Amino acid sequence: HQCRIHFLELRDVSKEPGICLNEPVKNKADKDKCVDLHIKDEADHEAFSPQTTTSSCNTKDLFQEARTKKPVKEYAIKIYSRDFGSYGFLRSYANINTNPSEGQVSGTPLYYSIGVKKSEVTHPAGRPKKKEYKDNRVTIPMDIDENKICDGGWTASIGSAAIADPPDNKADTDNTPSGDGNNGDGYSNYEEYRGFKVTQPAVAHVRLNNKRKDLFINNEDNLPVANFETASGLTVHLIDEAHYNKNTERYVNFNYATAHAGLQRGLHLVDGGNSTELLGIALGDNNRPNPPNWELRIVVYTNAIQRHCTARRLNYNTKLTQVTSHELGHGCNVFHHGETNGANGLRSGDLSCIMRYDNQGAAVETPGSIFCTGANGTGANQNPNPNAGFGACANGRGNCIAQFRVNHNTPYPNR
Repeated sequence: HQCRIHFLELRDVSKEPGICLNEPVKNKADKDKCVDLHIKDEADHEAFSPQTTTSSCNTKDLFQEARTKKPVKEYAIKIYSRDFGSYGFLRSYANINTNPSEGQVSGTPLYYSIGVKKSEVTHPAGRPKKKEYKDNRVTIPMDIDENKICDGGWTASIGSAAIADPPDNKADTDNTPSGDGNNGDGYSNYEEYRGFKVTQPAVAHVRLNNKRKDLFINNEDNLPVANFETASGLTVHLIDEAHYNKNTERYVNFNYATAHAGLQRGLHLVDGGNSTELLGIALGDNNRPNPPNWELRIVVYTNAIQRHCTARRLNYNTKLTQVTSHELGHGCNVFHHGETNGANGLRSGDLSCIMRYDNQGAAVETPGSIFCTGANGTGANQNPNPNAGFGACANGRGNCIAQFRVNHNTPYPNR
């Protein structure tokens, strides 16, 4: 540039609700649909042209333009973000007689804004620049393909995996664990990049891994979920009620606008105290296991478990962990090994599986701690005689690890 007073302008700035997909709570986020990028007054420039305050944005001084205080040939400016998924354009110019949406401004002396050519920039994955503009605008963050995700990708908060910028910001293709073979966890690539607020083990913002399936749980009474996470292979995130917009709604990605693939629910896990008949139950809207979007509540009856363990001389913590994992399995569309009390029924299959009913007869059994990988019986269940064992799982049951589904895709299997 020539040595002049320079003007800088933000354009087409995102207005995502809240600061991430589940923070702040929905009624506050709906009143804060302000621009996500802005400029502040600094030592060498002055900011102006704030966003107009409205009923949906009452935050003041979100300046969208700035001018240098003295003539300069080049200038670096700091842009401030109010959202973990913010995006927009920044351009500079020197004449101020007109300010078109794109192209050259008028005025004297003559000043040309030179646009960036497709041949001058390269995406890390080799994708071309989406569009050539008639002025010198650049994307914030660097986003050559303009998919609203920075070209350098992001780092997953859990596991620190480096995630490459995906070509399709709306795709939901997480494939680990494979579960029932239906890819995705209900969150688009852009949503996994923008991220979520979690509350345990500490309150934090997390960006997700778009190759691994995620499950959010409001663990209201701090029941043991670590074994479930390990056994299922899912990445479990703990949230409170506010961060899925109330227990009656349970939508985790409620602050959505860009590249939304559908509303995805989390699970509500509670201690139900006592029951005279059950150790736990997954309350679905159709009296069967379901993916999270169709599960109303997961209830574990700790008093009943304690009474059961005392009578059976079982370790309470081990049984509590198994029951919690069992019911959470139901909340991810995982079924029992069967539905009868005889051969190929509830007690059939792999003795170490979480979904098998244990300690129903005279023998004392160790509660399961894994999700089985086949339908065949193990140990005593290799013998289909009910007097000695219960055989393989019922037809279509067992291989529980391959039953998991956490997304909102339909139809989903009924086994």
